[in-house]
Amino acid sequence: MGWLTVRVWISPIETSPPVAYPQRMEASEIVWRTWNWEPLVLISLALMAGIYLRGLRSLWGSAGRGRGTSSWRAAAFFAGWATICVAVISPLEAWSQRLFSAHMIQHTLLMMVAAPLMAWSEPTVTGLWALPVTWRRGISGWWRSPWEILWQRITHPAVIWLLYAGVVTVWHLPVLYQAAAQNNLIHNLEHVSFFAIAFLFWRTVARCGRPGEMSYGLGIFFLFTAMLYSAVFAAAITFSRSPWYPYYAFQAIQWGMAPMEDQQLAGSIMWIPGKLIHLAGVMALMWNWFRQMDRHEQRQQILDVNAGQDTPSVQP
Repeated sequence: MGWLTVRVWISPIETSPPVAYPQRMEASEIVWRTWNWEPLVLISLALMAGIYLRGLRSLWGSAGRGRGTSSWRAAAFFAGWATICVAVISPLEAWSQRLFSAHMIQHTLLMMVAAPLMAWSEPTVTGLWALPVTWRRGISGWWRSPWEILWQRITHPAVIWLLYAGVVTVWHLPVLYQAAAQNNLIHNLEHVSFFAIAFLFWRTVARCGRPGEMSYGLGIFFLFTAMLYSAVFAAAITFSRSPWYPYYAFQAIQWGMAPMEDQQLAGSIMWIPGKLIHLAGVMALMWNWFRQMDRHEQRQQILDVNAGQDTPSVQP
């Protein structure tokens, strides 16, 4: 991880004095009242919720409430959607441009809270019900083509794992991470890529144990190795001896924080809450694996009993 560490201490960090306390408090209050009303973000979130609501109403209207998509899955979708709103619309968005730790909270909410909730809700089928019947049939026919084979290859667990690690690594390069903090378009692209790969990652985890998908054992290995990788990454941020991002080092001083305190807080946020969620996923997979083995054993016992009853007794 040494190649990622920024070891050049730029001159503004040394020479620029921090903002005076009264001015900083006044500026802080302004930031806390700053919400992100960027049209592209608002329209995207409105479309996401609107399409799902229309699909849910159509699906439940046809199959009955709770059928096709359970109420729990619908609740998980809206919980994930609300988490995205908190991450990208609330004042957290404004703070993410000023403090490394706030930026890391954003990423944790998007990748470790919103993404697994939405992956578990399985929104794709529900969303398709928002379309007219003829469109759904057309998409179904179009999907049974080479596109389906391509999608299966792209979403292979090994490919998803590598993409997940690659996206996290590339976006944490100083040139990109600092650009995202200073440019709204790049920042939005960063968020979309983080959420998209995290959604595919947790979708792979959520589908473990199903026919044609990863076994629970492989799923545990998949999730545990990702947890180890991100833990090493978080530790590199936390225990680095110099700031990774000169932009955030300068900003931290302006807001009354030592640059390394802000960076260590960011690394700890990535490390502790993120790894606890990964660990919870591992435990959930283990629980489902044990339940699967228990059901298999019960079915085998029933088959053995039935086989014994069907076997004719031998008369002496």
